[in-house]
Amino acid sequence: MRLLQRVAPLGLWIWLYAAPSMVADGSPVHSLAPVADPAADSESTSQLAESPEHADASNGSGEPASEGSDSAQQLPEAGDHLLPEPAFSADSTDGLDAVKALSPGPDQFQAVGKEIGDAIRVFQRETERLGARVGNGRGNTLVQPGKLWHGRIYEFLRNDRLDAVPHQVVQRGGARNVLRRNQFGFSVSGPVYIPTVYSGQRSTFFTFSFEATRERVGRSKLATLPTALQRSSDFSDLVDKAGQPVTVYDPATTQLNSVYDRSQPVSRDNLEYVRTPFPNNVIPPTRSDRVAQATLPHYPFPNANVGPFLQNNYWVNSPQVSTPEGFILRVDRNVSQKHKLTLDVAYSKGFHGTADLYPTIGNPGRPDRLFSNRRTELSDSFSISPRSVYTASFSVNSSGVRTPGLDNEDLDIPQELGLDGVSGGVFPTVRFNEYLGLGGPQGAYLHNFWTTYGTGHALALRRGKHAWTLSSSLRFYQLNTFDPDSPSGSLRFNDDLTGLPGVINTGNSFASFLLGHSSRAEATDLLQPSYLRRKFWRSQVQDEYELTPNLTATLSVRLEVSTPRVEKFNRQSTIDVDSINPENGRPGALVFAGRDGAGRAFQPSQARLEPQAGFSWSPSRKRGTVVRMSVAQRYGSIPLRPGPFATQGFSARRTFFSANEQLQPAVVLGQGLAPLGTPLPHLSPAAANDTDADYVANTDRLPRYRYLTLDFERRMPLGIMLRLEGRVRRADNLLVNGNVAGINAVPLDALAFRDQLNDESFRRSLRPYPQFQTVDTGRLYPLGRYQSQSGSIEIEKQASQGLAFDFSYRLRRQYDDYSGPGVQDYFDRDSEWALTPWVRPQRMSLSYSYEIPFGQGKPFLRSRGLLSGILGNWSVRGFTRWGSGDPIALRPEFNNTGGVVPYLRAQAVPGADAHVNDPGPELWFNPAAFVNPSDFSIGNVPRAHPSLRNPGFHNHDLSVSKRLPLPSERSLDILFEGFNFLNHANWNDPDAYIGSAEAPNANAGKIIGSRGGRVVQLGLQFNF
Repeated sequence: MRLLQRVAPLGLWIWLYAAPSMVADGSPVHSLAPVADPAADSESTSQLAESPEHADASNGSGEPASEGSDSAQQLPEAGDHLLPEPAFSADSTDGLDAVKALSPGPDQFQAVGKEIGDAIRVFQRETERLGARVGNGRGNTLVQPGKLWHGRIYEFLRNDRLDAVPHQVVQRGGARNVLRRNQFGFSVSGPVYIPTVYSGQRSTFFTFSFEATRERVGRSKLATLPTALQRSSDFSDLVDKAGQPVTVYDPATTQLNSVYDRSQPVSRDNLEYVRTPFPNNVIPPTRSDRVAQATLPHYPFPNANVGPFLQNNYWVNSPQVSTPEGFILRVDRNVSQKHKLTLDVAYSKGFHGTADLYPTIGNPGRPDRLFSNRRTELSDSFSISPRSVYTASFSVNSSGVRTPGLDNEDLDIPQELGLDGVSGGVFPTVRFNEYLGLGGPQGAYLHNFWTTYGTGHALALRRGKHAWTLSSSLRFYQLNTFDPDSPSGSLRFNDDLTGLPGVINTGNSFASFLLGHSSRAEATDLLQPSYLRRKFWRSQVQDEYELTPNLTATLSVRLEVSTPRVEKFNRQSTIDVDSINPENGRPGALVFAGRDGAGRAFQPSQARLEPQAGFSWSPSRKRGTVVRMSVAQRYGSIPLRPGPFATQGFSARRTFFSANEQLQPAVVLGQGLAPLGTPLPHLSPAAANDTDADYVANTDRLPRYRYLTLDFERRMPLGIMLRLEGRVRRADNLLVNGNVAGINAVPLDALAFRDQLNDESFRRSLRPYPQFQTVDTGRLYPLGRYQSQSGSIEIEKQASQGLAFDFSYRLRRQYDDYSGPGVQDYFDRDSEWALTPWVRPQRMSLSYSYEIPFGQGKPFLRSRGLLSGILGNWSVRGFTRWGSGDPIALRPEFNNTGGVVPYLRAQAVPGADAHVNDPGPELWFNPAAFVNPSDFSIGNVPRAHPSLRNPGFHNHDLSVSKRLPLPSERSLDILFEGFNFLNHANWNDPDAYIGSAEAPNANAGKIIGSRGGRVVQLGLQFNF
């Protein structure tokens, strides 16, 4: 790790720590991070297209797709590699709007980024107006700095003693929910003044802001664990989701069935292989695997009985800890009336302690993380003439994240458990079909640094009716990543190895674990970090032409050039689908950067033109009505992503698979994982054979986004503004992962082979590249599509007579062919076209503020006095939001397709109505309208159901504040905020897993519990 830090650039590293403070439902409150305009440039547009509103085509993670903001390419997965991930509802993304609405104005809770710009402009105007003089105008005495410096000091407090206990906690018998949160900071702005050294009252101004948060908040989770009997190898209580007993079979008794009829499908009455059940469904103690037994002490016992049928038997309400802190400094220097320099510096760091799901080292949640972010930028603005302005900027941005334990040389947890073949300071990843597993998820332990060097230049010209803008920017991106997927091994256990081969609803994955029989295992061998590099350049010409006083047209075109990823020491590789593999003579072999005629990069440099056109028209001279329209085409870039992707040969992903997952294990725990056969580096064309091979697509396709926007704006009486907007967005070539691309998938017509597909060698013979398992694209394969149409109405009333409000309603529909865990048919992309599951079709919000009309400057109680002091200077602000339910994504309970269809869809029952007359927690939709597809067949229900919706949500926040005027233009603000002040509970989503006709899921269509709870925040702010 020291090597990684040494290679990471030092020097001017200043970047803002973007981890926001969180409200009770996970909404950011007073983040130090500035908010970028997603429509500002094409890179930001690309980022928008892969945000949670549009989804990274691989998994909806929200990682920026291209350059966007300065650090877009270098940021890790949102919530995965940089920001602490929220452990709460998907609705929490609306919390930022709530905070904006509750903010009591520019003197209290505005975003710090906006404060900086506003404060600088205010002080510049005031200094110029006052002439930096005092007295009767005859003197020449400079104003004392203390009289020009302004700012605030604030503290915000939350404590669960003031809150309602969240509904999800009450429903599980909890009496309280930990919430300890202190958010504090200060900001100061004014002229730079150093006594006897320098006075910048006429020319140099600064703003400095500091903020820190100390938070400890409970996060709850309901899950299923093996029962106490099952932990003791006794499965006499094992039942399926319909409450019917499930039999566990002894894999050691597997035999061919002499009366098997090959002309008929495998079934309970026609078994190809037979097994003997364990007597009384109890595994003898002598058969228990030693590694499994050593692991059990780190696996907690059930502590709840929510059900049904032994399900949802573990509930935890564990605290999450966050301690971000950071500062922003801005200095403006007016060199002359035409020349201005600006320096922006920001730094922050933080610790994010994820809520533990287990109180042991076997915790399956994400590990704790340490963050640091830095940014510095120097910008120069020069007015060549009243009609010509030149600006330039130079910036360095850096961010880092690491997880403790990855480089802990004092621990060897796998060896403590007796698991040979792997070592490390983290717990192995263990996953089951039915239960919450052990060990952190794959890719959770990491040590990554991102750095961006950038420069930008722009020239604004005004010539007659033309306003020209010529701009250019250049960025250098660096990512130094040490991010092993499975540092201590990853093991998966299925039901098949303890069930009847070929028969669903038999066996149990935890029983397979106790026997030590893993169906699949992986281990990552990673000797050194990867030092990834790429460049990006853009130039743009824009003309805003005033055709008439009421009609303006805007035309622009961008030229963007981006280079592909390279590794500093050429330690990267990819599968070349045209090269012949030496081991089987088939296409598909590993090639290495800078060797055997290969270049440093596996993709071409890309150049593309991005046009945009629009107009703005007002039908009247008063310009009370404005109509705007714009069309644009944008492209994304191929970003740098952390991890060992495309380094095979220099790293290794040991993959252990079974010859037949129903008959024999891939790994027996007690025997360990086989060591790496050939030491690294292993620069052989066959080095990726028998693994999930990494593939960098050698293509010139890039993510492409097309937009059409039409909006109407009308000023109305009483300070009301009406806005109507319609938007159509389309995108193709979105970046997806291998589970969506299916490059090495078996065609679906192979399902006709039925049980033969369980044989790995036979199934492999049907793959395009039989020497590999799956083909991993690193979420970088350009294939996904989406289409979105939306319409919105907004009514805004500007503040007058103390009242202001903003109402908005949006109607939206979005389709794509990639969202969700994967696709069913890789070869028919049109059949995957469906509603995007997480997009709510309707959203509404209302923010409002009202200043109570009492006190000085108000209609009532204007005179000074006790009553005026008590009733005056109060204001009320609120924010209400509502959203309809998003589409329900149904999933089958069983998947018996021989591994051909990893992501199966449900089957509709002909003539059955999926809807119910009065949806409620007892029955939200009709599960009898669907069934698990029969063996070796696919489902016909879309990935997201076209008409079924999850429950909607609504939330209401309210704040009351009072300002106490103090002498010398000072004041004290007192704030009382209630998030979800009505203590409303929003229902959870219904169980969407569909069982078979023989083993239905009794809980399908039902809702277990709700979420939400009132949170109170107290605030105190001193303004000077």
